[in-house]
Amino acid sequence: MPRATLIVEVDEPAEVDAIASWFVRWGAQISHRSENLGCGCCVDIWEVEAPAQALSELPPKCYAGDEWTSEGPPAPKRPIEVFTLGVVASLVLSALFFWVWYERYLRIEFNELGRSYDAKSQVVSTDAAFVWCLPAFGFLLLAAIMVIYRFLRSGKPA
Repeated sequence: MPRATLIVEVDEPAEVDAIASWFVRWGAQISHRSENLGCGCCVDIWEVEAPAQALSELPPKCYAGDEWTSEGPPAPKRPIEVFTLGVVASLVLSALFFWVWYERYLRIEFNELGRSYDAKSQVVSTDAAFVWCLPAFGFLLLAAIMVIYRFLRSGKPA
């Protein structure tokens, strides 16, 4: 079924009446009628899908050309850019903090008091070093949120 965008200037009573009566006459055969996309104060705009005979009865001044009226194939979807600068930076920072967490907490064996003494370097480590996992998981979560947001936003028109 042919598609058309109809534009009517509100200050033209003849056009407003013609469109109103056209919608009444052909309303049952119109397969798609958008909400009024115009501001309503100076212009009314509708996207319709109706039989060619119905569209031929409209005044030519009411037609407007845009993507809705094109009969060509739909435009190809742009690929989703997942690895943006923010995602890559978050993943790099997450990896850095995971490495620090491993070095300062996971590879060390603590005693029952939560301490470890390295006699060679004369360093005392405590089990409080687990806090390095917080920024690691935080940046990983941030990267995941940014990727999910991109995928959810990709389904919506720009």
